[in-house]
Amino acid sequence: MKAKEPLSTQELKPKSAIYTRVSTEEQAKQGFSLAAQEDALKNYAQAMGYDIFKIYKDEGKSAKDMKHRSALKQLLKDAENKKFNAIFVYKLDRFSRSLKDLILTIEKLKEWEVDFISLQDKIETASASGKLMFHIISAFAEFERDIISERTRFGMAEKAKEGKAITKAPLGYKLINGQLTIDEENKKVIEKIFDTFLNTNLSLTQIAKHNGLTTSGLIKLLKNRTYLGEIKFKENYKGEHEAILSEDVFKKAQEKLERISFNSALQKNYNLTNKILVQGDSRYFDPYYMDIVAYFITKGAINIEENTIPQIQEPKEKEIKKIREPQKFAKYIAYVLLKNEGFSDTEIFSEKYFGNNKPDVAAINNEKSIFIECFSCRVSKVLDYLAQDKELWVLMAGAYPWDKNPLADYIRLFVFRKGPSWDSIFQEYENKKRKVLKNIKNPLDNLG
Repeated sequence: MKAKEPLSTQELKPKSAIYTRVSTEEQAKQGFSLAAQEDALKNYAQAMGYDIFKIYKDEGKSAKDMKHRSALKQLLKDAENKKFNAIFVYKLDRFSRSLKDLILTIEKLKEWEVDFISLQDKIETASASGKLMFHIISAFAEFERDIISERTRFGMAEKAKEGKAITKAPLGYKLINGQLTIDEENKKVIEKIFDTFLNTNLSLTQIAKHNGLTTSGLIKLLKNRTYLGEIKFKENYKGEHEAILSEDVFKKAQEKLERISFNSALQKNYNLTNKILVQGDSRYFDPYYMDIVAYFITKGAINIEENTIPQIQEPKEKEIKKIREPQKFAKYIAYVLLKNEGFSDTEIFSEKYFGNNKPDVAAINNEKSIFIECFSCRVSKVLDYLAQDKELWVLMAGAYPWDKNPLADYIRLFVFRKGPSWDSIFQEYENKKRKVLKNIKNPLDNLG
């Protein structure tokens, strides 16, 4: 069999497109003929090592508008489809005399990885000066987009202040001549959705499915203040359109949504507390304090973060004999972590009582205090430790950092700290505790 010949140099060359444009008036006055542009660009492209893919010509077309130039539209379509690597033009104004159109189009070409080269303006991407010009054009493109965005936002804000619609009509309305008008048939659908949400035990998912919506779409609908006769754009404004819902119905819906959201977060944080602190050990399962800690987390009174355990050197063989039990291994890791935090040996304690509590490992100096629980931890300790201005670190059971082929996930570290609302929530907790204790009757009172 004859060996396949290598690709020729010709086949490896990048492809270029040539664009020429001339209006009748320009051709007569300045001699910018299509043929003259074409010859100059062919020679230039070939000198730069490009093959000619196609020549696109717009004759007798103005440079003011890019929309009505068929050759240019085809050129850009082929560019997007990556049929060539570069576009050659004789001069920038052959492409467009609109700065806005020019810079935004060149920006698109950059996205498509198509070079833009202007012979007379010395713009190309092969030289430092050409690249600089491209960066300048890109900066103008970004500036132009920002200006357009600012104008759009300003226009939308002004329309909103006037009570006019700034988006498409939501379900229950029709947009007629820019004015929101009630769609009587779908108005009943909106009223039915709110009634079902407020007066039944159906879940958001069930209601959404029944009405052909996603759950997130339903929540967005239930929060839409358009149904109150308002227009929202950053702020809420009185709209020109008629309301579908009363303030009372809408307010009740928002309150129920907040309860659902809070309860969902509460359940999530309850499960998180169970996972980190109880770790499957039924002896530490305490639903009363788990509810309280989950409430603190949900209210932002307690923050939990998972910290990375750094690579810890495997203990020497004689040390391993002393710490063979999993709990002792965990204490060894806790010790190393505290040393990494800057604590000295005299500042680190094991199994020492602090008040009524005895953390597995503790570290205290003038700057901070850290209590570490290895594996399961009594949930009530979270509030006790944080109330004493201690950080609580909890190690979750797992393989050790030096294990090369662990059968389980590596041991993990979770840190409990006071959140921004600790003071107010803890005070609320203390007040309720005192109120409960006050109402408990002393059994000695019944004695004669």
